[in-house]
This record gives sequence, C-alpha cells and structure tokens, in this order.
Amino acid sequence: MEALRHEYASSSSDEEKEKEGSQQERSWDCPGAGDEVGCEQPQDPKRPRPPPLPDDFLALYRPPVGEDDRVVRGRHQGRTRQFPHEEGNWATHIFIPVPLTEQLETHFTELWERALSTHGGWVRIEGPELHLSLSRTFPLREHEIKPVERLLRNRLHAEHRFVVSSSQWEFYTNDDRSRTFVGSRVCGGHAEVCHLVDLVDDIVIKFRATPFYADRRPHTSLAWCLGDWIPEPSTGSTQSMWSMTVHQVVMKAGNRSYTFPLQQTSS
Repeated sequence: MEALRHEYASSSSDEEKEKEGSQQERSWDCPGAGDEVGCEQPQDPKRPRPPPLPDDFLALYRPPVGEDDRVVRGRHQGRTRQFPHEEGNWATHIFIPVPLTEQLETHFTELWERALSTHGGWVRIEGPELHLSLSRTFPLREHEIKPVERLLRNRLHAEHRFVVSSSQWEFYTNDDRSRTFVGSRVCGGHAEVCHLVDLVDDIVIKFRATPFYADRRPHTSLAWCLGDWIPEPSTGSTQSMWSMTVHQVVMKAGNRSYTFPLQQTSS
C-alpha cells in the first residue's frame, strides 16, 4: 500500500510538472497570456529577440496621415497632381520624342537665359530627350492599356514622317496655374502635329480622358517654375532655329513604354 501511495504521488507530481511546462510553453507562444498588457518574453539564449524592422521597411506599410494626395510638394519639388491618385490607375501620356541635339541645345540656351531674366526659380527639364505632347496626362486602368495601344497602332501605322521646326519661344501655364513653363513653339509642321493630336483625341476620349487643349500650340518645354510667372511679352523669336524629322510617337503608361513608328515619306 505504501508503495502504491508513493507511485501515485510520483505520478501526480510528474503530471503537475508537465502541466506547468505546458503553460509556460503557451505563455511563450502567445505573448500577453496571463497579463493584461502582455507578458515579458524570457531572454532565452536559444531564442534571441529578433532585431527591429528598419524604418524604411515600416514606412512602406505606414498609412499617410493628414497628407493631401493631390499635393506632393516634399517629394516632387512642389508640383501638384493633375488628377487624384487612385490605386490601379496608370498615369498615361502620348507624345513625340524630341532628341536633345546640339542644334536644339543652342536654341534652348537662348530660352534659358530669357527665363532666368524673369526670376531665378526656374528648373531645367533634364534628360536625353524632351517631348512634344499629343495628349494631356490621363489615368488608365491596367486592363485599358492594351486596347489603347492597339487603337493607336491601328491609326498611326498609315501616318507618314514629317519635319517640325521652330525659332519661336513662348511662356505657358498649366491648367491650375500652379506652374509656368518656357518652351519652343512649333512653327513648321504645325498642321501635321495638330492632325496627330486630333487622331489621339479620338481614341483617348473613349477612355474618359480629357481632350487636348482647343487652342493648339504644340511646343517643347525647356524649363518650369512654381506659380504663374507669365512675363510681358510672353512670346517672341530667337536668333537660332532647330528642326527635326518626326519618326515615331510614344505612349508611356506608368513604367511601360510603347513605340509607334511612322512610315517613311515616299520620294
């Protein structure tokens, strides 16, 4: 009987130890168990605390607080969005690429000096090429990009190359007059550029895009500044002239780019 009592006591003690160990394991697996504000995990050398996540990573998942989505001045030099950001929208722009040749650089040097004569807040538009806009910037959903690309390709494949030229400068403002631009206004090839604008308009308005400006003044911008800084006079002629052959049209949708070659003019 004494042996039985001893065996029973030993078994009961073992069960209590197992139960106690199980509770400790649950407390380790479930922080906060048995403590209203969360338990302190033991500094077990076999299970060290993980290092804290870097701030750059946490910032990816931190919701913006009090940020106006239309105004991103800190990240974009004070520029404002032309339409509100919406998840799934792709900012899209259709244009003629303009390579920054030595001839164009000489022409733009005159424009740059004229811009700086108004005030010192101008920002030069950098890059290996500039552009002649054929559309405003407009949003597309991802599933709409391919249909627009197909329509443009079908309409542009029959268009021929042509020459544009300019010896004129002009100041412009954007729609909300939050920025001013100085650019080279197209003289030669004006009708051909406007024809392409009409062609593009016919396509993009089917996807809720705003048509291009009714007052067609195709130009290549050199620089911009914040605010409405249209001087008097706002247009004039330069000593130099530039020209180029338009070989293609480009559509950029987000980080995707689509090129539409124009046909060579038959001699």
